[in-house]
Amino acid sequence: ALAAMSVGTLTVNAGGLVEDLGLITNTSVSITTTGDVTLNDDQTLTTFSIDGANVALTHSGALDLGTTTASGTLDVTAGGAITQTGGALDVTGVATFDTGGSSSITLNDPTNAFTTFDVASTGDTVQVTDVDGIALAAMSVGTLTVNAGGLVEDLGLITNTSVSITTTGDVTLND
Repeated sequence: ALAAMSVGTLTVNAGGLVEDLGLITNTSVSITTTGDVTLNDDQTLTTFSIDGANVALTHSGALDLGTTTASGTLDVTAGGAITQTGGALDVTGVATFDTGGSSSITLNDPTNAFTTFDVASTGDTVQVTDVDGIALAAMSVGTLTVNAGGLVEDLGLITNTSVSITTTGDVTLND
């Protein structure tokens, strides 16, 4: 467990759960573990990379994601926009994003690799890019823009006001 701290660079290599017990403020964080990663204390991280099993990130405001690899699930909850400028998101399980509603989720790194992509909040403007195929969970968003390098399919009802899908593969929307 990581206690509250303010450091310039934090590197964590662990064999199990990595969680925060207080606010961590710094310029750079790197977390690598075979276990889960849970950061839910409004971390103020300028740049970060996370490699873990199930990764959960929570922030009361907007959240800019860094390079994240999750061999399980990725759950991101923010009180505002969710963006990425720090590198690819590679998620083997379900990647779920929640802004609280009517904000934006912009995940356009061309090397993102999602298996299943889900938006839990309602009314968001969503842009997602995936290097290969992507499965879209049931969601209710304002606008959905998908760019993929393979099959794009739905796993449930997608309701929105506007949808745009660009892919080099097939599109299968059955719900």
